[in-house]
Amino acid sequence: MVITRFAEFVGTDRAIHSIGFDQAKEFVDALARLPAGYTKRRDYRGLSIRQAIEKAQQDRDKPISLITQQRYISTLSPFFD
Repeated sequence: MVITRFAEFVGTDRAIHSIGFDQAKEFVDALARLPAGYTKRRDYRGLSIRQAIEKAQQDRDKPISLITQQRYISTLSPFFD
């Protein structure tokens, strides 16, 4: 799931070696604004991560927890080692 979300964020047709620090940092920054439970919520269904973040900011929805953010990061870290 985490890899799928990251691929969606940076582009599913990109080679892993073409993804640099800037894109990884942008994703990490986006995680802090990603709405909690957005994949399970009907009002977010069909939205991209970027669209979900925009909607969450407009609706003032609570972001995912720091623990969940860290779980995403720890899952992706091996790809960049």
